[in-house]
Amino acid sequence: MARQALLGLGANLGDPPAMFRWAADELDAAGMEGMRLSALYRSAGINAEGNFFNAALTGHWAGSARDLLDLCLDIERRTGRLRTTTNAPRLLDIDLLLFAQEECDDEHLRLPHPRMHLRRFALEPACDLVPALVHPHTRRSLIDMLFDRKIQAQEVRRVDWPKAECGARDRGHL
Repeated sequence: MARQALLGLGANLGDPPAMFRWAADELDAAGMEGMRLSALYRSAGINAEGNFFNAALTGHWAGSARDLLDLCLDIERRTGRLRTTTNAPRLLDIDLLLFAQEECDDEHLRLPHPRMHLRRFALEPACDLVPALVHPHTRRSLIDMLFDRKIQAQEVRRVDWPKAECGARDRGHL
């Protein structure tokens, strides 16, 4: 039985919108069903690293959360990503934010994502897709967490997606 997954996409190098579309195509090809992609958001980078771009993607995955995480890490590796330091510049970052209401805390996988509820750049795009979804730890809806005063103080701005040339988004999957 396929379960709903919520992924966070981020990048601050190269062409993030194109990279997000490519990642969505890869997820589609690997069997993620019914995918939807949020609006595109921009936020200030950490340590003068430039702007970060973020989006969220939701869909249904028939495998395990661990299988999906492994797929996401493989997609990142195919962009040349090496996990060297925390918040290092990257062409693509894919975070598994939520997987149904599953909870996990082991050395490889933490569900829900341990910091998603503290980050506007994760909550805002997620709310484009599943605003009423309840976070398994906080027991609050994503939209309720988004309107917390501390979250609203974080600067995140919605920006237009560049026109897509081809891919899953154009085939009506996203």
